[in-house]
Amino acid sequence: MNIRNLALTAALSLALIGCGERTMSAGGSSGKPKTPPYAMRGADQSWPGAPGNDIQLANNLQAKNYYFVFDGSGSMEDQACGDGRQRIDTAKAAFIEFIDEVSPQDNTGLFLFDYRGARQELALKSDQNDQLKQIIAHATPGNKTPLGAAITVGYQQLQLQAQKQQGYGEYHLVILTDGLASDERTMVQQVDRISALSPINLHTIGFCIGEGHTLNRKGIVNYQSAQNAKELISGLRRVLAESESFDVNSFEGS
Repeated sequence: MNIRNLALTAALSLALIGCGERTMSAGGSSGKPKTPPYAMRGADQSWPGAPGNDIQLANNLQAKNYYFVFDGSGSMEDQACGDGRQRIDTAKAAFIEFIDEVSPQDNTGLFLFDYRGARQELALKSDQNDQLKQIIAHATPGNKTPLGAAITVGYQQLQLQAQKQQGYGEYHLVILTDGLASDERTMVQQVDRISALSPINLHTIGFCIGEGHTLNRKGIVNYQSAQNAKELISGLRRVLAESESFDVNSFEGS
């Protein structure tokens, strides 16, 4: 092979490699985080980062934190799985019953999307269970399912609270939804980010959608399928059960 042909062959090989790299990067998420889960990363665990000068430390550094995402989208008007009433009424009743079992000493927050749009209703704070129940009771179905936006805000809130607690305590992001995300790409990116960068426990109760939801990711999201009111409240209660079974001492002394 002469020098000219050798040069052409090398150039073609480099071009093919470049195309392959672009194809891999444009192919979207495979459903797996690009870095190992936070709990398996060892010495580089740095979450939640140093608090800013304007952040006041929490009085209870060991507090449990639950940030809830409640789906009040248009599909919640349907009566399937609603035990004879609109799906949202069944979901609201189950959620309100569940909140009565959450300790008022725990910090709770709420992101709601319904016919009024998507917004944070409550920032993380203790002793606001009654407010949670009142807001949920008035949710009215409508609009899309921006789970990605909701998870983004939830992560930001939990990270901020973790800075106030110097990383101590528990952090749970709890999603109750009956549909696929209208911003799925953002949702997947945020779930990957949470799994890779933080110890936040992700919980999803998929109401009347079976096991096929994008958030059903074993090892990353604690996913529960609920097809009726009984299974819905059971899925919510499991969040508390998993929290109670968590023992920080089991990670010490290694």
